[in-house]
Amino acid sequence: MPRRFGIPGRAGGALAFLLGLCLLPVAAVAEGGRLVEMDFRLVMAAMAQRVGGNGQFALYQAQGRQEPRALVVVGGRLELDALGPKNPALQSGLLVSEAGGGILARTPLVVWEGAELALGPGTELHLSRSEGAFLASFGRLTLDGARVAGRGEAPAGNAEFRPFVLVAGTGVLTARDSRFEALGFDLAPAYAGVAVINRGIFPAVGCTEIRDTRLEAVGSLLLEDTEGATLAGNRIEAAQGAGIWLRRTRDLRLVGNRVVTPSGHGIRLSAGAARVQLLDNEITDAGEAGIFADTGSGAVLIRGNRIEGAAGDAISIKRSDCVSIRDNVALRAGGSGIRLRRSTAVEIRDNHLSRNAGAGVLVEDQPQRAETRLEGNRLAGNSRGLAGANAGAMRLLGNDFTDQFPRLLDGDLVYLARDLLGDLHGRNLLLLAPHGTALSGFRSDCPVMEGY
Repeated sequence: MPRRFGIPGRAGGALAFLLGLCLLPVAAVAEGGRLVEMDFRLVMAAMAQRVGGNGQFALYQAQGRQEPRALVVVGGRLELDALGPKNPALQSGLLVSEAGGGILARTPLVVWEGAELALGPGTELHLSRSEGAFLASFGRLTLDGARVAGRGEAPAGNAEFRPFVLVAGTGVLTARDSRFEALGFDLAPAYAGVAVINRGIFPAVGCTEIRDTRLEAVGSLLLEDTEGATLAGNRIEAAQGAGIWLRRTRDLRLVGNRVVTPSGHGIRLSAGAARVQLLDNEITDAGEAGIFADTGSGAVLIRGNRIEGAAGDAISIKRSDCVSIRDNVALRAGGSGIRLRRSTAVEIRDNHLSRNAGAGVLVEDQPQRAETRLEGNRLAGNSRGLAGANAGAMRLLGNDFTDQFPRLLDGDLVYLARDLLGDLHGRNLLLLAPHGTALSGFRSDCPVMEGY
């Protein structure tokens, strides 16, 4: 269970980012949880308060009963595999104990605030698609060696509906060595597949943690307004959207995940995601960019990742600042190895960029006083080595172009060709300072930069 550390102010936030600590208060949940029936309209109202009302009519259409009900966990911690045959939910048929040992939910299953639903080793929860079932939690949802999967044909009332897992409000998700399968539909982000959305004035009751878990045929793994979460050692396959999508998150660590997503970005950061570490992840055959950060994302460390076969750019940074891209391998992208647009205080260091259909590094449309540092990168076999269009101020040192032929440079940077041809290993410092911009170093408040 995450510990609470009393580190004050901005120093505490930076230290949490660097060390992966959870600074949120951790509230204990009492034993003695129970299942009660609740009018489905009350559940929809509670969801609307936490994630908005988009797509709710589709949820109502998917319900298989004229007066739909939901099963709600209240009053404390409930272990799903401990339900006895005389439990009212089983006797009513809203939950069905299957011959293979799984439990089929034939109606939405909801965890209320202050409660916890625990799925232990070997527990399988199947969500009936044809009857509009899904799993939502405003409290704690804990999986340890468990499986949650959608099952069945589309409901008569809405053919697009698929079951999903939503943790919202003050809720927290903990999943270890578990599986999520066949979840999510493209109507609203909250229903994308597995979503943790911590909007509201009150913080979550702990830090979300997903480790060594497999997500297969899940639309997206979405975290929004979430702080201090850790995603480590997970495998995401056949995602229908972005494999991992971070919106307005803070102090997140993504470590050692493997992502295969033929329809969207491998990992996407947007809407001001900040103080995020992407470390040692493997992204293969992304339908768009391998890693895409945009719309005000900042203080992002992208280090040690391998991105191969992305249909778009391997790493794309747009309208973001304070980004460190280090020690990554970008191979065979349909676009550029690294693409940078309208972003400030970015360092691109010690990356291997090879056989990309676009440039090894493309820098374009930079603000007038933006500064980019390229050091120690190896560029080989890309269609172009380094390309720029309104590239702003740049500092180049130690970049290896020895295997980057025939096109070393393109765009605004072609005038550097003579300098590079005489120094393909980049031993001499090259400074590009257009419009009289002075190279003055990066912002001192970037926690992803060396020396912070």
